[in-house]
Amino acid sequence: MQQCVVTPDFKTDLYNEGFPAGTYNMGTIVDMKAVAGTDSSLTVRIVQRVTAEDEYKVKVERWNFVFGQGAIQSVKVVPDTAKYLDRYTLFPGADFGI
Repeated sequence: MQQCVVTPDFKTDLYNEGFPAGTYNMGTIVDMKAVAGTDSSLTVRIVQRVTAEDEYKVKVERWNFVFGQGAIQSVKVVPDTAKYLDRYTLFPGADFGI
């Protein structure tokens, strides 16, 4: 028996490119850390090396996951949390100040 990870009415605003659908930005994530949570949600700080469209900077933002029906109902960027850092070599344990 296969269990669905997302609900049938799943919503997101993370995917801004058409191909490959839903995975374009996922390969650029270099760090993630849970920063807040409730019984039905989780906020995660995401650090990405972003693509040429964003001039190869490092982006730090927060994503909010909402859960219901035993699956993920939505994943959306928390408004006004995106910060762009000058490009530099990332290393494990870096403190991004957010």
